[in-house]
Order: sequence, then C-alpha cells, then structure tokens
Amino acid sequence: DVAGIKASLRGIDMLLAEDLNIKVVAFAEGEDPDSFAQKVQPGELKEFLNENAVDFVAFKSSLLLEEVGDDPVKKSALIQDIVESISKIPNSIKRALYLKNTAEKLNIAEETLQLELNKAIRKSVKVVRREQELDEVIKPLVDHSQPVEEASNAEKQEEEIIRLLLHYTYDEIELDDEHADTSVEKKKISVVDFLVHEILQDELEFENTTYNAIFKLFENAVQANQQLSQHEFTNHSQTHIQTTCIRLLSSQYSLSENWEKLEVVIPTEKSLLKQSVFGAVYHLKLKRVQLMIEENQSKMQQKVKADEDYTDELKLQRTLENIKSDLTKHSQIVVVK
Repeated sequence: DVAGIKASLRGIDMLLAEDLNIKVVAFAEGEDPDSFAQKVQPGELKEFLNENAVDFVAFKSSLLLEEVGDDPVKKSALIQDIVESISKIPNSIKRALYLKNTAEKLNIAEETLQLELNKAIRKSVKVVRREQELDEVIKPLVDHSQPVEEASNAEKQEEEIIRLLLHYTYDEIELDDEHADTSVEKKKISVVDFLVHEILQDELEFENTTYNAIFKLFENAVQANQQLSQHEFTNHSQTHIQTTCIRLLSSQYSLSENWEKLEVVIPTEKSLLKQSVFGAVYHLKLKRVQLMIEENQSKMQQKVKADEDYTDELKLQRTLENIKSDLTKHSQIVVVK
C-alpha cells in the first residue's frame, strides 16, 4: 500500500550512501513479493521484476507528483527531497546522471538542481566535520579496559583533604618552587596553611556539607591565626562533625612489628607527607575538572542534536582538556586517550 511504499522510501538514502544501485518494483494493491511469487512461476517473476524495475528517482517522482499536483510549495519540497537523496550518492558521475534525469522528468533547469545539490552536499560535509570535531574533544577520561568505581562527585577527594588536615594539621612540608613563588613566601609551610591556601586560591567549594563545615573550621582558624587541636573536632557539639572526625582519625591499618624485627624499613605516610598532601590537592582539582568536562560534553551533545552553535562550549572544552593535562602531570596519573 501507499503507506508501506513511503516507509520503504525512507530507507533509500542509507542504501544510496553505500553506493548501491537502487531499483524499485511496485506490486498491485494487496500484493507483496511473497504472495506474488507464490502465484507465478520463477521465470514469470524474474520477467516481471526486469520489466517493472525503475530507478528510485523515477519511482519517487511518479509516486509523489500525484499528491503534490500543481501546488508550487509542495512540488518544491518534493524536488528538494529528491535532491537530498541524490546528494547521498558518493559517486560523482552517478550523481550527475541522476540529477540530469531528475531535471528532465520534473521539467526544471539542471543548473537550479545543481545549486541545491551543492548546498545539500556542503550541509552533509559540515555535519561530518562537526562529528569529527566532537570526537576529537570528547575523549574518555579514564581507561575503560580496567574496572573503575564510577563517582559523580568529588566526595572521595574531599574526604582525603579533610583526613590529612585532621591528622597532620601543623606538620610542615617543603614547598616546590612554583608554590614558593606565590603569595606563600615561606620555603616550609604547615599542612593546614598550605591546603587552606590552595583551596581558597582556586575558589573550590566542598560539595559534602559535613566536609565543608570541617574545612570552614580550619579556614577560620588560619585566618584568625588560632591553633586547633584534634580534641576540638572529636568532641565537637555537632554530632555529624564529631562522628566524621572520629572516623577519619581512626587509623585503618597498623604496621606489624615483624617488619622491625626483620630490619625492613617501611615508609610511613608521615615520611611521605609532602607527596600525600600535594597528591590530594591535585586529585581534588583533577576530579573537579573531569566533572566540568563531562558536564560541558553533555551540553555540546545537546546543542549538536538541536543543530545549535556550540563554539563557546568547544573553546571551553579545549581549555579544560589543557588544564586536565597539566593536573595529570602533577598528580602523576596516566590518562588513556
């Protein structure tokens, strides 16, 4: 029936794009290839197909022209639809021949159709380039060949910052040159001064409300030049702060005495404090950037689907990718692209 024929036409463009030669055969009302084949001999079926097969342009034109009649708007839409189909053909010679046949059948200047064909091809190329451009900037953030615990926030990284603040508040670490050249002028600095400075400098906010409340206590103490003790956290008046601090201050592991008996030196976290503190900062920043990249990618994909301009998002994506690359080097994380 007509509805079935129109549905079949929608799949023609995909076949044309694969450089297939499309011929169409229409059966009588109520017939389909199976029912017709059962009524006739194989030779008759073959003869019928050979005699009635027409190219897709002729078929599409004859079918749809009956509907549009003399309506110039509908006829224009029909011609545009046929030209769009021709534009899918990768072989330029085939395209030229189909275009010529279409001009003759529809009684329209070939030059006019050529202009519309060029527009359709340029539009198609633009879409392909856009997809390639997106593929270039939208890359995996992690190695998906390895099992990874997915996280939609930076809570794990925030917890590590708070844990280090609670355990090593006033222990000192030696600054690298890049940090020593900032407003922090000392070559050595306490963990709390360094972490508070880094978090505030990049205007980072803790998403976890309990971690944010604990960090604010450290921030206020640094700004007021006051000393804090672990006792103030483990006995805090707010239960959620108290229980969280007790949990984070409880050591998960203890070093076996057997290592000392065997005279094997095992480095402790305190002996590697600088690496732990710097790593925690970079991991938090990197996670935040990754989340921003994912959010920006989603916005770009939405704009592509809506055929809207995404130039601003593309620029931001490249900037974020550069920041991520720099943070990755500092945190010594290998990101598979």
